[in-house]
Amino acid sequence: MSGSGVRKLVAAGTIAAVLGFGQASASGAEITVNALTDTGGTAADCQLRDAIASANTGVAVDGCEAGTNNGNDNIFFSVTGMITLTGGPLNIDADEPVQFFGPEDEINLTISGGSIQGIINAAAPIRLEGIRLTEAQTGGNGGGISSTSSVEMFNVSMDNLHADGAGGCVYAASVSVTQSTLSDNEADNNGGCINTSGGASIVNSTLTNNESEDNAGGAVASFGGTLTVTESTFGGTNPGDGNFSNWGGAIYTASIVDIKGSTFIGNHAENSPALGGAIYNPAGIGGTIANSTFFGNVADVNGGSIAAQGTELTLRNNTILSNPTIGADIAHTSGSGTVTLANNIIEDFNNALGKNCDGAMNDGGYNVVSGDVVTSTCPAGGTNVAQTPLMVTPIDTWGGPTRTFMLQDGSPAVDLIPAGSCPLETDQRRADRADVDGGLCDAGSVEVDYLPDALIAKQGQAAVGDGIYNDTGDQQVQPKKLKPGQSTKFELTPGNDAQLLTDRFLVEGPGSKGRFKVSYKEAGTNITDAVTGDGHETPPAFVGDVALPITVKVKALKTAKKGKRIELPINLSSVNFSSRSDTVRAEVTVR
Repeated sequence: MSGSGVRKLVAAGTIAAVLGFGQASASGAEITVNALTDTGGTAADCQLRDAIASANTGVAVDGCEAGTNNGNDNIFFSVTGMITLTGGPLNIDADEPVQFFGPEDEINLTISGGSIQGIINAAAPIRLEGIRLTEAQTGGNGGGISSTSSVEMFNVSMDNLHADGAGGCVYAASVSVTQSTLSDNEADNNGGCINTSGGASIVNSTLTNNESEDNAGGAVASFGGTLTVTESTFGGTNPGDGNFSNWGGAIYTASIVDIKGSTFIGNHAENSPALGGAIYNPAGIGGTIANSTFFGNVADVNGGSIAAQGTELTLRNNTILSNPTIGADIAHTSGSGTVTLANNIIEDFNNALGKNCDGAMNDGGYNVVSGDVVTSTCPAGGTNVAQTPLMVTPIDTWGGPTRTFMLQDGSPAVDLIPAGSCPLETDQRRADRADVDGGLCDAGSVEVDYLPDALIAKQGQAAVGDGIYNDTGDQQVQPKKLKPGQSTKFELTPGNDAQLLTDRFLVEGPGSKGRFKVSYKEAGTNITDAVTGDGHETPPAFVGDVALPITVKVKALKTAKKGKRIELPINLSSVNFSSRSDTVRAEVTVR
């Protein structure tokens, strides 16, 4: 077996165990496919179809090693390119779990159904890594994979798969998807890409432009179990690039919901009933959606972003902006139960026909709501804030794995929430929630983490102020005594203590005064006029790094009398978020 195969086996072990696979390196045969043909190869060829037959029977077929029969067999590829099936779907027998490993980390092994058939029918757990499935069509369920068991995918691409039934990509008892891209797939029934009867896990993956033509869940339809979505993107770059269905443009979930750190952009619930532009959560099923962003999703009837029915659903620390509908951005359409809103940002700009909330909403506190607060049922008053506009930046990654909105300086969402009401430790980007301002945290999916850190040192000595922010004690001060006519230098170091964001800083400080002459230099260039005027902007500093140091020179004139003193408070503020600043002080006294 190749070195890459060994590496893949070791990396796969713990992941495979989730769906019932043992450690691949410790059990099962290792069968290597060495041909791109599907049928008609030579006796020396190990074609993919032959490799699966060897795994099913435990008997060597042509150039393939024998599988274990009733064991976990591992199929590798020593070839790259495309295998186009000509002999019908690949069938995996019951009690014959199989793992498929592409030849390299980069996906360069493709299996095509030739646009006339499905690709895999499985009666046992299967796992795919580093493989692309494409151009398949089935008259039943599961355009790419139809399974009565579990399916796990890691670093997999699926595109242009179609099912006349449910599950354009996968129809299975349970599904796990990690670091994968699933796009341009469709099903006539539920689940334009994934349909599962026992829940699903989707991690660090992208699902876009999938469609359930006549039913529910443009990307995912999940029934039973738990649907877990983590750090994934449903939709495209812009509104209109998303997933499409009648119920739940991206997701229809009759499973317990656990969605976090994810982004939903441009998904669409259309035709009838046209509920839940991004997510539809039906009767009796609830859960939590947290640290996620909803933008530009559309529902033709109600629930531009989320629609729920008769369920207990909690939305916490989400940013929900501009999800057009004639109903409401967040809708609880009927039945018992409520949607609890806590620490969210909700704004319906570009949603002139609708409103923010409709139906039973429970006040979890500290929501920032903009737009219609008269007919909306969103929480109002108390710890909630109503303000227009909300002051957010254009959507971007802001240092995280998924795209979201950063708050602008002056937004009412900044530091809105006291420490005791900040149950989430991190934000959508994995940045810590509690900041240096006494543990306060922000409403919405993102925590502002711009954090300048000014350090000051006497020439040739250690600096003070590292990791200390706007402390008025000696920890931020450097004192120096001079005789008349003498001069001294201090070094100001602008540090970036943000967790994820590159920053630039504005340096402001006092100039010459009385019997003291003060000047500032950066890399030998005199910047005194800028520092003492509107401020000097530093070059960028990456996370955990510093900008160019600034030399502060102070001279006591010969006419300065003993005891005269000058204090130089030097302020370092974020160019991107000016209210985040740090001040250090140089003090010079004539002796």
